[in-house]
Amino acid sequence: MMPRIRDELDLRIVGFALAVEDLGRAIAWWRDVLGFDLISRARVDAVNAEAAIVRGAGIEIELLEAPGRYRIEALFADPPEHLQPVGNKALVFETADLAGLTAELENRGVTFVWKSVDLGPAIGVGTAIRDGEGNLISFIQKIPQVAGQ
Repeated sequence: MMPRIRDELDLRIVGFALAVEDLGRAIAWWRDVLGFDLISRARVDAVNAEAAIVRGAGIEIELLEAPGRYRIEALFADPPEHLQPVGNKALVFETADLAGLTAELENRGVTFVWKSVDLGPAIGVGTAIRDGEGNLISFIQKIPQVAGQ
């Protein structure tokens, strides 16, 4: 039997890439709403795009603005229809204080998909928002399970 790749390689998620309509607006949203820091901004000839990397919450988000970009509305559907097109669905963060985070996001005027919804025992309680480009971002708080449940 072939060994599992995680036993062979040091793998970890360090970031996520998002194609954006307006790079400056996207940088500002991640900075102003979630407090991410701009790490770099440069042209990436390999993918014919302007790029920026913002860092926060232990990860880096690569923001890419390419010529000829277009939006596929089905990819931005609200739940539960968002699960119909196959592919990436949401960037998910975990927090220990969902109520406090939700209140802070309200103060910052974000667009909510839902607030403090019970997503079941495997996930917990979640708040979901849209970033400035319409991407789904979810924040979850794990709920400790009582033995025997």
